[in-house]
Amino acid sequence: MHRPSSSRNKIRPSGEEAVVERHPCREKFALGFALWKALQRDPLHPFGCARAWHLSSSSGFTLIELVIVIVLLGIMGSMGSEFISQAFIGFRSANSRMEIFEEGKLAMMRIESEIRNAIPNAVTLQGTTDLRFGLLSENVMKSSGILGVYAESPTLFPLATLTDVSGAAPPAGSIVSIYNENWTQFSTGSRLFRVTNAAGSFTLDTPASSPSPMSRYFIADKAVRFSLWNQAILRQTLPISEAGLQGAFTDGNGSPLARDVTRLSFGYVANPLSRNSLAVVDFSITRNGETLDFHKEIHIRNSP
Repeated sequence: MHRPSSSRNKIRPSGEEAVVERHPCREKFALGFALWKALQRDPLHPFGCARAWHLSSSSGFTLIELVIVIVLLGIMGSMGSEFISQAFIGFRSANSRMEIFEEGKLAMMRIESEIRNAIPNAVTLQGTTDLRFGLLSENVMKSSGILGVYAESPTLFPLATLTDVSGAAPPAGSIVSIYNENWTQFSTGSRLFRVTNAAGSFTLDTPASSPSPMSRYFIADKAVRFSLWNQAILRQTLPISEAGLQGAFTDGNGSPLARDVTRLSFGYVANPLSRNSLAVVDFSITRNGETLDFHKEIHIRNSP
């Protein structure tokens, strides 16, 4: 079957020769193909820069890709910095809590050990942040070998010479407390005596008129005060003699046991002779945003 020739490529007679009519699109395609082949054969072709740019652009990054990478790196960096900062904050908090705990524990141990060795009934509260008491010398009692119990009958009082049931005697010059009933008697020295002679039995500077119900006596060492001053727990001491306290306690003086103390409360319950007295200590330490509370109930011997 005869198909009509396309109007786009016709062969028309012109005299004895036939002329082929070329389409413009085909000429452009042929020119582009020839240029591509030239670039493939000779990279240094005058148009080689276009090929090099094409090859380099195909293996690089676009502006959008760079922006996306920068944004992702920023997000990852912020997340990482938050994680690291939280780790440092946690480490600092743990370090602060440990520091507070160690400081508060040492302060509480010191307070507890001395209150346990308080002379019976020689304890007083001057407000909730001020505790005062007479401290016995347990080291002297142990080193001298005495038991702190005399052998004389209460019916023989007043007496100036006593005998320890152990056969030992307190050192000469020691201050002895016999049947102390309250802080006033201790602080004024009405129940305090000085040992003037110690050879088996020991002699007091003045006769003791009030015998102990338990036949007890104690070697007195000093007076101690725990108080709160400028957010610090202070320990202050005063020497004693047979006349009582030598001097007066003053605010702000003493050695600090704990600092950054935001709360301190002392309590004291004097019980009958059949039970021990009770001292209660409560305080809080706040440092670097961390707060720890400390509480202790301390029993005081009550056999004067």
